[in-house]
Amino acid sequence: MYMMTNDDIIRLVGDQTKIEKLIDNAATACKHSTTEWSKNFWYNTFKTLCNKYSRTDLYNKLLH
Repeated sequence: MYMMTNDDIIRLVGDQTKIEKLIDNAATACKHSTTEWSKNFWYNTFKTLCNKYSRTDLYNKLLH
């Protein structure tokens, strides 16, 4: 029987810093968007990531 290491658990559950970085990058891309299409795309990506990882606190913080 194999034991799970910390790296295995992080790989399965996800690392909080990676998740926050993904969400922050999507918010930054949304802020720097110039066309309506890109603004809509990055906003929806940002919103989807926040919902997927249950990080509404980051959604509220970065939205304003």
